[in-house]
Amino acid sequence: MNPFITRRTFVGAMVSSAYLITSRPVEATAALTTPDFVDQDKRRILDYVFALIDHSFDKTVGVVTPVLSHRFSGDEFKMVWVAFLKDRKVIACKGRTVASPGTGGAFLAALKTATTRSLQDNRFIDEIGKKDVGDLELVVHINRDIVPLRKTDLSYLKKKIEPGVHAFKLELDGKHAWYLENVPITANWGLETSLKKLSKKAGLPSDAYKDPRTKISMSEMLTFKGKRTGVSHDLYRYSILVSDEDMSNELIHRRLALARDWFLNNVDPKTKRINYLYYPVTNKYSKDTNEVRNLAVLYILPELNDFLGDDSLGGLIRGTTDHYMTKIKQTGDYSYLDLNGDAKIPYNAFMILSLIRQPDYPGALETAGRLADGIVSLQRPDGSYVTSFDGKVSGIDYYPGEAMLSLMRLFDVTGDTRLAESVAQAFPYYRDYWRRNKNTAFIPWHTQTYFLLARHKKDAELESFVYEMNDWLINTYQIFRDAYPDKIGGFKKENPGNSTASYMEGINDAYRTARLFENKRHSRKYRNSIENGMRFVLQTQFTPENAFWVKNPKRAVGGFRASLRKVDLRNDYTQHATSALIKAYRNDIF
Repeated sequence: MNPFITRRTFVGAMVSSAYLITSRPVEATAALTTPDFVDQDKRRILDYVFALIDHSFDKTVGVVTPVLSHRFSGDEFKMVWVAFLKDRKVIACKGRTVASPGTGGAFLAALKTATTRSLQDNRFIDEIGKKDVGDLELVVHINRDIVPLRKTDLSYLKKKIEPGVHAFKLELDGKHAWYLENVPITANWGLETSLKKLSKKAGLPSDAYKDPRTKISMSEMLTFKGKRTGVSHDLYRYSILVSDEDMSNELIHRRLALARDWFLNNVDPKTKRINYLYYPVTNKYSKDTNEVRNLAVLYILPELNDFLGDDSLGGLIRGTTDHYMTKIKQTGDYSYLDLNGDAKIPYNAFMILSLIRQPDYPGALETAGRLADGIVSLQRPDGSYVTSFDGKVSGIDYYPGEAMLSLMRLFDVTGDTRLAESVAQAFPYYRDYWRRNKNTAFIPWHTQTYFLLARHKKDAELESFVYEMNDWLINTYQIFRDAYPDKIGGFKKENPGNSTASYMEGINDAYRTARLFENKRHSRKYRNSIENGMRFVLQTQFTPENAFWVKNPKRAVGGFRASLRKVDLRNDYTQHATSALIKAYRNDIF
């Protein structure tokens, strides 16, 4: 892999529609040779379907068959489906095979039949009436191909079918059923669950997909949506692709404002603190919690508040801070957070990181200093830190890095050299540890820490280790070329997800390290990584445009998903993304 592949690689491939570079199934033999519908054709298709719907209820409404500018090339499209969405719920979805040869007339005839069948679809509501179709959102799904797969074992199918990209069909004993590509995304299912559900949809046992006699086919899809007026939107994995050309500081600022709204819209009315985990598919919150992640959110909220230049998060920040301040215990020499008998150093670390961003909070820096003394008290002679005040050691790939970052951030505010000296003493130990135990989780926290230490103590060993870690991370795990355009920039390669935002936090400071030491080669490398990685991060955010199908957009919009395939919204997913976006904005990457 060449880590210096530029963003232009991605842009050049995007052309007028992302679907030109979608993966085609291995079993397919024909390559795409014609462009997709242009935006004007998509609008004409949507207008035609709306006219057909209106005519079905009022025969005085005229229907004019549109003239499409698209040059059809034989059998490029196999089927067309028309889905009706009302109040973010599917109320109808039916399809029709496009007659061969696939001319414009054959396509429009299939579109008309699919619309008529959708009007008669009673699987979701008893009957579709005139009142149901006034404010519809239409989604048009088009099968480019239908390719039979050679095996039915799950490991093989996982290599062929990309959830959210490919539709798939199951046939056995004269029974069959389709799932369009959006189903695994909107149901938040993995492929195995989807195949079980599809088997039952076909009227077969849930394990019918395993039967060697079963025929499973897959299809690459072209999908777009629109309302009665306005522009159409291409959908990819049932979302809207963020292109390289979209990226700008202005876009980042808008998306951070959405993140702020997400935090505010997911406050528990009883505790007055942000909920831990939200499920957009069911519109429910998890009963689980994680105090390290909750405190990490508290650390980013004041920074986001300051970045956006308002105090809309102020009440939430102060109330949450008040709650955790009551959990602080003091000894003669230091303080620590005790949360239900648990006293890990990351609790101290994130409380410090939050307090130093709240200078007006009563006793903020004094409390932060005593919490820092608590962290320093746990340092061993070899430089390492015990990671809990009860003597237990855990989370070594996370907790020491978080703790050292808090010490360096507090040092930047107070100038207390003991804190920087503690981190400098720890550096050789953790450098050697990582070299023996290379892992990705360690890198972002330590990179952020060593940048701050290098700014204080311009040591070539700090510089070298920052490059060593982040070069390994980028070269091993970041995606620069892929058949699926939404994966570009993400980590890790098979199923890139929210961890990308965490890595971007570190790589942004690796970039600052390279700038500090005037290392042009690494500056270019890390800037390119960030350009691609931040695009991916924004791809995972719910926005008003791509949350058209969720049950409660107010709770979803602004949040960052677990991955391209999984739509769960955990509070630290948005915390990490927010931190990375602020860093990219301030580094003036775009």
